[in-house]
Amino acid sequence: MFPRQEPEPMIGLGLNQPVPAQPDLPAAETLQFRKVETEDAAQHRCALCARGFAGDYYHVAGAVTCPPCAQSRLAGQQLRGGWPELGRAALFGTGAAIAGSLLFVIVSWAIHMRFGLLAIVVGVMVGKAVLLGSRGCRGRRFQILAVLLTYGAITTSYIPEIVTGIAQAQVKRQNAQKAAGQPVTVSGVRKITPAQLVVGLVAIVTLSLIAPFLLLTQGTGFIGLIIIGIGLMQAWRLTQPDDAAIMGPYAA
Repeated sequence: MFPRQEPEPMIGLGLNQPVPAQPDLPAAETLQFRKVETEDAAQHRCALCARGFAGDYYHVAGAVTCPPCAQSRLAGQQLRGGWPELGRAALFGTGAAIAGSLLFVIVSWAIHMRFGLLAIVVGVMVGKAVLLGSRGCRGRRFQILAVLLTYGAITTSYIPEIVTGIAQAQVKRQNAQKAAGQPVTVSGVRKITPAQLVVGLVAIVTLSLIAPFLLLTQGTGFIGLIIIGIGLMQAWRLTQPDDAAIMGPYAA
């Protein structure tokens, strides 16, 4: 009456299988429970070079720093430099200032307008050049030097515009004399003495140095002065002394 059911297979317990080998455990006398040992327990990350290192470490301005970076920073703080370093810094900085002024002139000639943001680039160029010439020496003297050279590089780039403006004004004056039937006077015909040439050059350079402030009278120089200020700050910041507190070494 009932369907025939097949008997269920017996479940093997595996009691007759061999016991697997146990891993080797350290001896009881070698175990210690006072210190947790991890693979990266002695590893640090340097805040200056971003490299991982093990062993002793320093604190530079409160940040963990590797010994080479800390010692290099400490050596740089001890460099104040003398007149030879200042002379080299002035030489390198002057070269960068001339290059920055020419960069201003070339870009202005290419785009037919003055690109004021180049003042920031010039500040960085002069600051790094002064630092390179001083061989890492920093301080107030190098900061003042970098700022003066940066300002000179920015403002002397106005000289071509000033000379062009003077020439155009001369042509307009001659045209006005022709229109009025007056005899035309050409100032360039007479012989210019060396003293007059020097006075003229000094006047043009002086006019270029105050040109950013003269543009304020036209209502367009305020933004330019701000950008020049940012460029001067870059030169000042790159040559400022490193006074970060260096503490250590500390045992890992």
